[in-house]
Amino acid sequence: MPLQSSKIFFETTLTQDRITQTIESAEWSDRSFDPIIDQWAAERGERVVITDRLGSMSWSELASQVDEVSRGLLELGARPGTVVQIQLPNWREFLIAVSAVERIGGVVNPVAPIFRSNEVLTMSRLAKPSIVLTANNFRGFELGAMHTGLRERCPWVKEVITTGDRPTPDAMTWEDLLEQGRFSSYDRAAVDLMRPGTNDVCEVMFTSGTTGQPKGVMHTQNTLNAAVDSFANTICVDLVAPTGNSEDRGFTFHMASTLAHQTGYLYGIRAPLTLGGHVVLQDVWDPIQFVELIESHSIQISMGATPFLADVLALEDLEERKLDSWKRFVCAGAAVPRPVLEEAD
Repeated sequence: MPLQSSKIFFETTLTQDRITQTIESAEWSDRSFDPIIDQWAAERGERVVITDRLGSMSWSELASQVDEVSRGLLELGARPGTVVQIQLPNWREFLIAVSAVERIGGVVNPVAPIFRSNEVLTMSRLAKPSIVLTANNFRGFELGAMHTGLRERCPWVKEVITTGDRPTPDAMTWEDLLEQGRFSSYDRAAVDLMRPGTNDVCEVMFTSGTTGQPKGVMHTQNTLNAAVDSFANTICVDLVAPTGNSEDRGFTFHMASTLAHQTGYLYGIRAPLTLGGHVVLQDVWDPIQFVELIESHSIQISMGATPFLADVLALEDLEERKLDSWKRFVCAGAAVPRPVLEEAD
């Protein structure tokens, strides 16, 4: 049975005149996100796209799992407009799920793993997710058990899916979802019929709530792509991809900020995948590990809070490390003190 669709609930105030104007002026690209996965999988096959706690994943593997998850979600009743809440650390499942949800016209509601019952309940009441994807356990906290415990207060949640060690009772596993998709009755043609328009809402990102109750900000393919394109056309200028081809924009990214904040969502998921790049994920920030990752994966671009940069600069013997590939660190969320800028330079 199809789950609740929130398509009407998430109608925006965008007018057709405004849409036409921004597309004609090239401010908006009017392209969808998910076809890019198949494009890069066909062109880049066994090249690495994601490195995380489990190791590396190729473009072919990513495309295969996006296909399985999208069809698995359809088997669960997800349809265009169905909200899928994702509360995961910086793990590969986050990127796979975002791509799969968007493929079938769903709405992604990212939630940072630091949030607990009170915050999650507030967001859930506003976004009304039908499906929740979370970790069994992260940093000693049972996220899976929290979500199954909230189901009585969130009757709109029909399925909780968990991933990671120690499966959560009364929850579906990530492996179960993949298997449902693998043996789904939906073929690719049926899946493609679900693809949303570029001005349909595809993400609801909540503000932190530091000055009041969290507020959900709605994004479409076009608004998210505009941010990614601006990043690519400014921050990535003059970078050369590992292939050495000046036309190739498959840069190597790093992300330690949570993928469930807009910084991580845009520049740890959408930018690397859109550009055909490789993203190296840290689920827990550690400056020593970051330097090791730069050396082993030739990371070129990272983005995070100012303290991340300060932590790296405070490491001993930094000048002896092989960091030549690291060309960009984009600070956000706080002012950058002049001494930090001078030392970084």
